[in-house]
Amino acid sequence: MITNNYELKYQKISFFQLKSLFVFNRILAVVGIIALFQPLKGQTLQDIENVRKQYQEALKRQELQKPQEVRDAEETAKSTSLPDKVIYTRKEVESLIVNTQKLLDKLNSLQDSSKSFGFIGYDIFSIRDSIPFWQNLPTPNDYILGPGDEIIISLHGAIELSITETINRDGQVFLKDVGTINLSGMSIDKAYKYIKNKYSKAYSTLLGDRPTTFFDITLGELKSINVHVVGFAVYPGIHIVHPFSSVFSALSQSGGVDLNGSLREIKIIRDGEIISSVDLYDYLFLGKSLSDIRLLDQDIILIPPRKSTIAINGRIKNPGYYEAKQSENIQNLIDYSGGYSTLAQDYVFIVNNDYKKRRSAIIKSEELYKNKIFNGDSIHVPIIYPFQEYITLEGNIKSPGKYPYQQGMSLKELLLIDGSIEDTIFKNSIDLKNISIYRRIQNSIEIERLVIDITDNKNDIILQNFDQISIPPNQFYKPLHSIIITGEVLFPGLYNINNQKTLNDIINSSGGLTKDALKNGIEIYRDSLRVAWENMDFILDDGDSLNVLRKTGTVQVIGEVHKPGFITYKKSYNVKNYINLAGGFNSYANNKDIMVIEPNGRAIPRKRIGWQSVPEGAMIVVHKKSLLSSANRVGGWESFGLVTTQLSNVATTILTLMVLINQSSSSNGG
Repeated sequence: MITNNYELKYQKISFFQLKSLFVFNRILAVVGIIALFQPLKGQTLQDIENVRKQYQEALKRQELQKPQEVRDAEETAKSTSLPDKVIYTRKEVESLIVNTQKLLDKLNSLQDSSKSFGFIGYDIFSIRDSIPFWQNLPTPNDYILGPGDEIIISLHGAIELSITETINRDGQVFLKDVGTINLSGMSIDKAYKYIKNKYSKAYSTLLGDRPTTFFDITLGELKSINVHVVGFAVYPGIHIVHPFSSVFSALSQSGGVDLNGSLREIKIIRDGEIISSVDLYDYLFLGKSLSDIRLLDQDIILIPPRKSTIAINGRIKNPGYYEAKQSENIQNLIDYSGGYSTLAQDYVFIVNNDYKKRRSAIIKSEELYKNKIFNGDSIHVPIIYPFQEYITLEGNIKSPGKYPYQQGMSLKELLLIDGSIEDTIFKNSIDLKNISIYRRIQNSIEIERLVIDITDNKNDIILQNFDQISIPPNQFYKPLHSIIITGEVLFPGLYNINNQKTLNDIINSSGGLTKDALKNGIEIYRDSLRVAWENMDFILDDGDSLNVLRKTGTVQVIGEVHKPGFITYKKSYNVKNYINLAGGFNSYANNKDIMVIEPNGRAIPRKRIGWQSVPEGAMIVVHKKSLLSSANRVGGWESFGLVTTQLSNVATTILTLMVLINQSSSSNGG
């Protein structure tokens, strides 16, 4: 992928910046139109034309002042823009949902155990740590010395001597007190005896049954060997590898096997002859060692092409693409894949779409070893869908839900598992005399209901699969329900409402209203929401909170009036009186959209200002005109005033955002 400077600059421009520029251009256009129309009365057509030209020139200058990357980004956004709205019919949406569900059902039926379907065995050459494991290999006794090998000779005891020398290109090494000797082609064991014999002539303490000087030889830095890795290798060619390398370690050092190469028949060629053939599956899946064959200098590792590709998926432990030999059968491949996973069927599907070897079959597990595998075969191990066996337990219990069905389980045993009847306190809240069991009648679509009383030890019932058990609550052991009342009552506090008490009952229980209480001024809240009530027969619910308001002697007027605020309450005043006392409607007011919110929570709309009375403590809300409303359309210069006011606010906001964006871009660029 090529990335140039233009693309890097383009990435710095966010969608928000482009959108802000677009909105700003639209605002300039509207402001320009307003500027054209405002002086329309006193100008000639030529003057209007001049103003229009000036406006177009201003837009061109603005366009030229944009950075090149902004203009390029705008053009790209235009060319790749999508439709603003895509409309689908109800039938199309329903069809899409049905088809999607069918596809999901089909995928679920396969239950493939692999998220990614890859070639098995090849990643062993790439998934390695940073430590070269071949550096820790022990020196084999048959290792052949050659030019570049470093030997370390040690004498200790009566004579202390340590010599480190490197074998030269001629295979020779010079040793003090011994002279020049030739070690090329010798094994470690042979070199040990040869060098010790040479030193014995110089140091007699090395000889005899009880020598006083002891001799040892070890290897230091070793020469690397050149190995040719050819065929389907990741990096074919000559590779310098560790001298103790086996086939596996050499392949690891040289990059491994290509996906088109075979892991089953890797050949080692020495002096023109095939000396061994390696099957990496023996190492990967059977644990056999591959270190028996040690590579020598100029050996050739030949990786032939893979001769078969077998797909194995479904309920197995390691799905993927495998390679099979001609002599192998289906069971061998199943074994390589780790065997069956849970819920695997005892048969497999075999499919091959090759026109020469086309076949499809269902084979029992015990017959797999009799069936050979062919290139292109696809093996699928299906899933066993277990028959669901459960009992549903619902109602007034500790742990409702589905429980596994066990043959011979009784109702009491199930309730003991749930723990509801072992808890003596919780047990009192259960109606154990009226437990309902819903059960399907055998060979029928009908459902029967059984009512069981388990308080009698003789009454118990053996449960059946799919039974639905409903445990009712004890009607005489219901939890206490209560409400809270505050404000202008004689005895505020917590009151019980288990017997479904009304608002009037609670007011009487709390001692009644005080002399300062506001008439109908009881606020009721349920789940944090205000309740609008009309009479004192309103039924309260558990958790309700009540607050009795105090007399204020005022009515509040808010919204589109000249002087919003509180107005002294007078029984004879109506909505119109209070609005007039608040300065009357302003120019934005919709005099046909007025709301009166009474102290009891009721909100009453007033389409016209009539002579309706307003209760003490009420709130009058005057709403704003809507520019889009046909019934209250704003016309003429009044609408121009509203538009210019709103555009001024929006333009100020956009300009502020543009400044912040530029500052942010500058800081990011720096």
